[in-house]
Amino acid sequence: MNVQLATLAQASVLQLREAIRRVTSAHAHTAEEQLQDEFLAGVEATDASWDDWQETSFDVRKFDV
Repeated sequence: MNVQLATLAQASVLQLREAIRRVTSAHAHTAEEQLQDEFLAGVEATDASWDDWQETSFDVRKFDV
């Protein structure tokens, strides 16, 4: 009888651990998506062709690091 209870308890612990893992991973993924959406909120994307960039030049000495 004790062996059956120990097996049942171990199975319950494993099920609980798996449930916690799934909830935690789902929550972490949602939080990551929310941070990404907040980051991209101020970004404006437009279509650009090669002609738009062809005459563009960058002077790396002007960029502050």
